[in-house]
Amino acid sequence: MHDKLYVTDNPAQRLYSKIASRYEGVFEPALLAENILHTKIRNYIGNGRLLDAGCGSGRWLSFLPENSCTGIDINFAMLQAAKEQHPKANFICADIRNIPCQDAYFDFIISMFGVISHLTLEEQLIAVQEMKRVLKLGGLAMITTGNVLSLFSLPVTLRGGRIKIEGERFRIHNLTPTQLKSLLSGFEILELGSYDFSFVPIQAVKLLATAANRDYRACYSYLMDVYQETTDLPIAQWFGKQLYVIAKKNREGP
Repeated sequence: MHDKLYVTDNPAQRLYSKIASRYEGVFEPALLAENILHTKIRNYIGNGRLLDAGCGSGRWLSFLPENSCTGIDINFAMLQAAKEQHPKANFICADIRNIPCQDAYFDFIISMFGVISHLTLEEQLIAVQEMKRVLKLGGLAMITTGNVLSLFSLPVTLRGGRIKIEGERFRIHNLTPTQLKSLLSGFEILELGSYDFSFVPIQAVKLLATAANRDYRACYSYLMDVYQETTDLPIAQWFGKQLYVIAKKNREGP
């Protein structure tokens, strides 16, 4: 597989190019809310070829054997950061709507941190069908996206999905759980849930943790885990700002 540079010039890609070297700092609160996903990775991802669709800086490869992983991303700056951190993995600059890999090549696919939310609903369907195409029969896909049903997503929803980060304004296309299910034609849904309670101000946690001589990251992650437990209650099932789904490819074709 060879790198192919896709020329992109839109606000979202300008943002990622700008923050490629400090990605984890910019999104620190949300990333500290991902313990549940770390657990899911350990429980579901085994030996075999893995594709990280929209890999960004490649941070998920820290949990996986690099020599069996391929990361694709449309942003060249993010891929360069990923290559520096994970020299044994294979990286391709490509669009997840047109994955340059052969059919039924991968055993596992992950697409994390709401990658598909940068696409319109029609484009998300194309991307998921591409993931299905390159996934082996019986292979597993793990996908996350923004959760329209979360009360904590309401400000973004009322703005029509328009957000501003580091001076760049762009639109995201979050989903309801039902919409996410509908994207996964040809998959058996194994798990579907919500996560991410990073509406809690991290500066307040930093202040309190410093006063107590504690690691604020550990404290914030613990607080996120406490909130995560509330999703076991039916009334709070969809409180998390993000959705995750784990699904198994159970048939070929559309």
